[in-house]
Amino acid sequence: MSNVLSIAGMHRSGTSLAAMWLYECGLYLGDDLMKGQFDNPKGHFEDLEVLKIHQQDLKFKGLKTDGLRLNNRENFTFEDISKKGIQNLINHRNLMDLWGWKEPRGTLYLLEWKKLIPALKVFAIYRPFHEVVNSLERRTKHSFFKTNKYSLIRRVLHLAVFPLYIVWERRKYREAWLQYNKKIISFKRTYPKDCILISLDQLLNHDKEIIDRINEQFHIDLKYVSINSVFEQDLIHINLNKISRLDDVVKDIYLELERLKTKFPIEK
Repeated sequence: MSNVLSIAGMHRSGTSLAAMWLYECGLYLGDDLMKGQFDNPKGHFEDLEVLKIHQQDLKFKGLKTDGLRLNNRENFTFEDISKKGIQNLINHRNLMDLWGWKEPRGTLYLLEWKKLIPALKVFAIYRPFHEVVNSLERRTKHSFFKTNKYSLIRRVLHLAVFPLYIVWERRKYREAWLQYNKKIISFKRTYPKDCILISLDQLLNHDKEIIDRINEQFHIDLKYVSINSVFEQDLIHINLNKISRLDDVVKDIYLELERLKTKFPIEK
């Protein structure tokens, strides 16, 4: 039986960094990985086959394929047509001793994936709400002003409406951050032995302990490679956590993530 490890987390929470690092440590993530873009120049490390499964399933549900516009949906089960593609993927990948994937949208489907792959283990990562929102806003601003080749007049008009646009987008980001992290919490509570939950800060400061815990808890044999070999400070902006500024719902979810996260001896 194959060992299967999914890297889960909300968009802009450090999942690409975690995937790049675990890939260097020996985790197979697929043959056709998404190439780097302006927001992730080193690559997203997302298997395009898994990405397509999630995007198509969201589309079947009438949702945007970016996985950020959830329209208050909480129940995410795979459509029958999606399950056929998933079974083909599983049949092919199960020829390997160890495989996995990183694709943030898959976080919404963690419990569904567990039904289809009972041996599934999850390495979940979370990041403070305001840091995720700041990162999403930087990405949106770059796309808004630099990716699209608009005329000067159109750029000026966009500059004028961008602050209002971002206010609207923040509502979407809030709902997505809550929903993704609720799914992580639900999986962690349901399958505590099959989930290692860490913060982005822990990933950057406890890489050796994390690999040791993954190998011990999940009974696999990844080699240790320093996170510093793949981490570039300029690619992740770390801010002091302004938890006091969060609304009660966001704050409660963040505190529950903190309560459930894996603790290491040096932190106790």
